[in-house]
Amino acid sequence: MMNITGLVGRTTRDIESNDKQTAAHFDLAVQRNHKERDGNYKADFFRVNFFSNVKYISENVRKGSLITVTGRLANDNYTNSNGQKVHNVVVLANNIGFLSLKNGNNQNSSGQSNNNNQSRNNQNNNKQDNGEIAHDDFNPFYNDGDNIDVSDDDLPF
Repeated sequence: MMNITGLVGRTTRDIESNDKQTAAHFDLAVQRNHKERDGNYKADFFRVNFFSNVKYISENVRKGSLITVTGRLANDNYTNSNGQKVHNVVVLANNIGFLSLKNGNNQNSSGQSNNNNQSRNNQNNNKQDNGEIAHDDFNPFYNDGDNIDVSDDDLPF
């Protein structure tokens, strides 16, 4: 059996942690890959719980931060104060990686630098500071409007 999930999205609010900073959670918005009939993208929202590096992650991730999460899915079932049974699925994170931060650092939860994303993130800091999604983070073939010179000899057809 296998229970593995990987997500890339934006946090919908600042991280909430317990007083001892041994556990924390946040909600992650993950944009769907296709547009709806109205031309807009929809998003799915996931509750993410994590138990390691709580202080470090809480200090660096803010509402709107673009992050990666790997972990597993778990049921979070309980009876609320009205006696109703509530069934939720949450992500229990094993690793949280930073793709964009408010302070401009790009590190994963173990404190290691993501050097391969550093130059791309530096190019997109203006977009990310304005709250816009840097589209080339999601699509390596995204073009910022620059012409691409391709000769007929380079095409395989």
